[in-house]
Amino acid sequence: MWVQLIASALAADTVGARVDVYQDPWITVVAPAAEASVELPDVTISGGTALDFVSGATPVVLTDTISSATWFRDTRVSGDLSATLHPETTWSIGGHVGASTENDFASGSGGITASTDLAHRRATLVGSLTVGRETAWRATGGPKESSTTGQVDVRCTVVLDKNTTLTAFGTGRGEWCGDVLGCGANPYRSVPFVDGDDVVFTVHERHPDQRWRGAGALRLSRAFGDWTALHAMYRLYGDSWGVTGHTAEIAVARQLFDERLLLHGKGRFAWQGSAGFWRDTYGTSATDPAYTDWRTADGELSGLFETVIEGQAKWSFYDVGALQALAIDLRVAGMWFRYPNHAERPRRAAVVIGGGVGASF
Repeated sequence: MWVQLIASALAADTVGARVDVYQDPWITVVAPAAEASVELPDVTISGGTALDFVSGATPVVLTDTISSATWFRDTRVSGDLSATLHPETTWSIGGHVGASTENDFASGSGGITASTDLAHRRATLVGSLTVGRETAWRATGGPKESSTTGQVDVRCTVVLDKNTTLTAFGTGRGEWCGDVLGCGANPYRSVPFVDGDDVVFTVHERHPDQRWRGAGALRLSRAFGDWTALHAMYRLYGDSWGVTGHTAEIAVARQLFDERLLLHGKGRFAWQGSAGFWRDTYGTSATDPAYTDWRTADGELSGLFETVIEGQAKWSFYDVGALQALAIDLRVAGMWFRYPNHAERPRRAAVVIGGGVGASF
């Protein structure tokens, strides 16, 4: 009954809700989310909202100015809305907006997306342009930094045969930031300056005020019979800070019980190099090899290895009362991160457990 009431209130063709829980040794995130979409003549309107309830203790490290706090809480609120016009079956165009806010961060974005079929519908080309604005600050006061972002995404999917598709992805992103902290700098983190083995002082990290990123990927999808599909993907990443990255992913999906049960498993391994200005500690003199114009305490910029193993099960019920379909899904993922160049936090492990329900009318 409650699903029908929600659908009537939103005038939606589909509604869904889910909750995911992220847990690592220091942080817990409980993330409920809801989404809905409505199909009108030639137009699809979709929207969603999410809440992230974050709590935990910061690990005690020299470079974290809030590491003395034994406990903290925060709530992140985000939402998005999109509309897609598809007057013809071979092309569409749409727009999207989104926003997110928490006690020390706010962002907003908007963009356009267009798609078209090519080669007698044996290929589909999709392109999007997104611009955004982000601002980060310390909740207790201190430096504030804003950035403007622009991103272009292109995707082309080609049908090779009745069981095989090949998808190519391309992404370009630019970030223009202020010169107080620079792009992606955390106002809570500080960087130690050392003289020999002694820490002389710590200062806020400072990143370059521009960052250019690019990535390309290929994904091959192959169906085996009517019920099994295999997906394999490779992604190459590089940016103007000297960071390069490689990601390999493989996934398998299996349908059972007349398409009522969908099982999905995924494994991902990623390696990322360090930024050109990364140092474990920084020198105090321009003649010191450990000296740079920029400074960071971001472990993600020190180089990392990432391994993710994920499993998901989705059970669908058809013709349930007024519903065309009702689906329930469960998800479990394990995540392992290793930072070989980061002495203070060389590794981290996390688990994600979640579930959701969706209905179509």
